[in-house]
Amino acid sequence: MEWKINYNEAKKTVIAVIEGFITVEEDIQMGIEAVNEARKNNCTKFFIDYTNSHIGDDIYDIFEVMTNLDKLGLNKTDRLAFVIKHDIDKFYLAETFAYNRGWEKLKYFQNAEDAWQWLEAAK
Repeated sequence: MEWKINYNEAKKTVIAVIEGFITVEEDIQMGIEAVNEARKNNCTKFFIDYTNSHIGDDIYDIFEVMTNLDKLGLNKTDRLAFVIKHDIDKFYLAETFAYNRGWEKLKYFQNAEDAWQWLEAAK
């Protein structure tokens, strides 16, 4: 598993691309690094691409992460677009879980184009 995180100045977005099998612990570490990159650039938009990866943890682990997004350094005003190809139903459920806890600007997508459109529609 590996990830790459960079700040795209033109899109004013932190982009994280994850490849391979990732555990919840690694996912948390990647999240912290992405937030640090965002704060360094006064950025509030995130594009997280899991297209070529598989998150190996069960739904309870994912809910645990959704419950603790603020501990990663995220704010409820941040806008997060996730692109997922595997187990999408599990992540739609996690999106609802996060939304019900006040994370209204977090959304999962099955393709990158829709995710970018949603991010770019942000004011």
